[in-house]
Amino acid sequence: MNLIFLMVTMVVSLSLILLAFKRGLPTLYVLIATLYVITNMTAAKIVNINIFGIIFPASVAAPLYASLFLATDMIAENYKKKYAYKAIWFGFGSQICLLILGILINLAKSDPASNIANALNVIFSFTPRLVIGSLVAYLVSQNFDVWFFHKIKNLTKGKYPALRNILSTLISQLIDSFLVFSIAFYGVLDNWLAVMISTYAIKMIVAICDTPFFLVSRKLAKPLKHQHV
Repeated sequence: MNLIFLMVTMVVSLSLILLAFKRGLPTLYVLIATLYVITNMTAAKIVNINIFGIIFPASVAAPLYASLFLATDMIAENYKKKYAYKAIWFGFGSQICLLILGILINLAKSDPASNIANALNVIFSFTPRLVIGSLVAYLVSQNFDVWFFHKIKNLTKGKYPALRNILSTLISQLIDSFLVFSIAFYGVLDNWLAVMISTYAIKMIVAICDTPFFLVSRKLAKPLKHQHV
């Protein structure tokens, strides 16, 4: 059932991104920030996935986070690079807001009998390594994704859109997974390498499955003159 839930999460997040893209870049920017906040609030939840009797541990946020790369690839494909980089900073800014407000919320003294307050304290008990790992991985991998996407596009003279979408995402997701897990979980999570590998495997599936959404976006792009960006 965990695998089904993760696949449903993937389809829902990819569909939301495509719908937001159809509405315009401002809507997509807001959704990117929202999804990144949700990703960071749920990334620490590790579930076991049973595939042909083999158990793989993975983060529940893997398909959600992987879908963010579809968003930047859509923007990079249909508009100038600067708008894709702008989307990255929207996501980064949302995490900074979550960090600052989360710390303030966590500093407030709560009623020991309040289960909700205790749960919030757990959610917003940020560790420096987790914060640094998440921010570094996000900035490095997303900027690489946009740069490499356009590099492939130039080398192929605009041909093979599916190739540049999949290839740029696969490599940038590998960079992201290595950075965030090695910085945040090395020496803390005993099976961090196994979780990293299985989480990256999910991201690979998302990178392949998001291709139809990416190709459809090429037909849905609105002219920038009709958007407030």
